[in-house]
Amino acid sequence: MSCNWSTSRVWFLVTMLVASLAGAPALAQGAAVVRVDPSTSSVQVNNTANIAIKVDNIANLIAFEIHLSFNPAVLEVTNLTNGGFIAADFEAQKTYDNTAGTIDYAVAQINRPPAQGSGTLLNIAFRAKANGSSMVTTRATPAAPNGLVLSDANGMAIQASWLPGTINVGSSTITSTPITPAPATNTPTKTSTPAPITNIPTNTLIRTSTITPCDDDDQCPPTTNSPTFTNTPPYTLTSTSITNTPTYTFTPTPTLTPTSTSTPNPRTHVVRWGEWLYCIGRAYRVSPWAIAEENGIWWPYIIFPGQRLTIPSVPWPNMTPGRVCKAQFTMPVPTSNPTPIPVTPIVTTTPPPAVTPIPATTAPPSTCRATYVVRSGDTLYSIAKKYGTTYTEIARVNGISNPRLIYPGQRLCIP
Repeated sequence: MSCNWSTSRVWFLVTMLVASLAGAPALAQGAAVVRVDPSTSSVQVNNTANIAIKVDNIANLIAFEIHLSFNPAVLEVTNLTNGGFIAADFEAQKTYDNTAGTIDYAVAQINRPPAQGSGTLLNIAFRAKANGSSMVTTRATPAAPNGLVLSDANGMAIQASWLPGTINVGSSTITSTPITPAPATNTPTKTSTPAPITNIPTNTLIRTSTITPCDDDDQCPPTTNSPTFTNTPPYTLTSTSITNTPTYTFTPTPTLTPTSTSTPNPRTHVVRWGEWLYCIGRAYRVSPWAIAEENGIWWPYIIFPGQRLTIPSVPWPNMTPGRVCKAQFTMPVPTSNPTPIPVTPIVTTTPPPAVTPIPATTAPPSTCRATYVVRSGDTLYSIAKKYGTTYTEIARVNGISNPRLIYPGQRLCIP
């Protein structure tokens, strides 16, 4: 049995898109400990074992992702609940699989102060299925090679050590009642005299056959063996002829497994420290939202160093100015397109046109009663509340497909 709160797998990663667009964020903070509490516990079959995933000595925690494994032959998960150390404002993943013995949980808090100190991240309830022992520990995934990701307020990874736990399951105690033996009773022993044994003659069957060799299997007639039976009286045996059919052994021709000739996708970018989706998109002039969708990254758009991102061929129109990451490959020019897009040829002697930022003096559309420049920490909800409108209306007027994604310096039309 498994409980799945999301129909698609969410890679909950380590470097947030919501970091400042200009300049690299500061490096992440240092040591913390994430552990299973209690580290060792015992439970009887069919009873419940409750454990917690706790963190000690941490600062500026706003999001975490953890991938655990356990022995499904011994335990099964019955419930997962947030520990409360950070609020579950955005629950990106909350799944468990009692067949594979896996747990996946990822959560982030929004517009709240970062968590400090020590606390409980996740509570897990197990039912003991059978006698044995099960370790509860992290497992590697493509999104989290160490099975554990912690993110600070700057969207950087927090270094932490991991301490696993063990749950021992034993059968219920059985109380046995001593059995008092009954008093011995002398029972007379009956002595019997065995009857004499008469030897019964047996049949001896001796079968002799002569097989004439033949070099051509297709032309050879079937070989007939005429068995000869030697019978010891007083039994009479009736014999019939036995026809032996030649046996042929066929060696099957080995099946050749075709070797795949496919080559890995060359458009792969390996994330480095301090990079986020915007600066990677600028490196290839590709939409950062298309990169997120191609790699299954959802809000709050967190990536981590070492992650491999497939870069799609989706141009970024009206690309905003800002930091540009170092490109790791040359974006290929598409050779074919089902729906051709007119492209203006560029003369080799003329450099490509530079991206011109939106002038600060651009007049708002006639339907705007104000133009608001987004500041760090703003959300569409807080801006809408300030102007007495709704965040969905602001998103509609400004063509924002994801109401949670705005950035400092962006100019918004207030309807």
